Amino acid sequence: MNTPIRLAVWSDFLCPWCYVGAFRMADIERQYGDRVDVQWKSHVLRPAAKARDIERFREYTTLWTAPAGPAAYEARCEFRTWGGEPPPTHSIPAAAAAKVVYELAPEQAAPFRMALFRAYFTEHRTISDVHVLAEIAAECDVDAAAFRDAMRERGAAVAEQVFAEHNEGLELGAHAAPTVVLNDALPIPGAQDLDTYTRILDRMLARAAGHATSEGGAASG
Repeated sequence: MNTPIRLAVWSDFLCPWCYVGAFRMADIERQYGDRVDVQWKSHVLRPAAKARDIERFREYTTLWTAPAGPAAYEARCEFRTWGGEPPPTHSIPAAAAAKVVYELAPEQAAPFRMALFRAYFTEHRTISDVHVLAEIAAECDVDAAAFRDAMRERGAAVAEQVFAEHNEGLELGAHAAPTVVLNDALPIPGAQDLDTYTRILDRMLARAAGHATSEGGAASG
């Protein structure tokens, strides 16, 4: 099959299940190679800046490592209960930063994405702060000055793109974070286990291969 299956992943960097989903999508890319095309889209959980009550926020973060929480479903995600650090105020800066890094250094987009998740859930860094985001970009070998300039000059336009993607996702059935939409037609909500994704992908690939074979036979006949 020449056309890869497109997996559009609607995700938010403040979503613990999206951290789980990021590892699952990395596994999919390694397993299927050029038979899939994983594209990252923005789902916005916290659209506007708002200060968080630190005690209530700390209590919320204990759920990350609860028996049925995300840490129980993906050992590679290191979740830590929040300390006294200031929490991120909203989703938009990190989402915009990921798009800016993709523009500046596409080869660093995947490392930067995982670094953002780790910065929030493990290192407790305020990933709504552009200075923190520039530090993370530099740690991923992205030019920090170019990153700051791009965020200052195009940040508003990129934020509009983030909201546009969120609305596009809603139209395609991506009402939860994460949601993976296959070929703009089949939404799979939540961070599913790897077997669920592979079972669906294998079925789609087999169907496509059978279709191609039947078309080839008809043409040769």
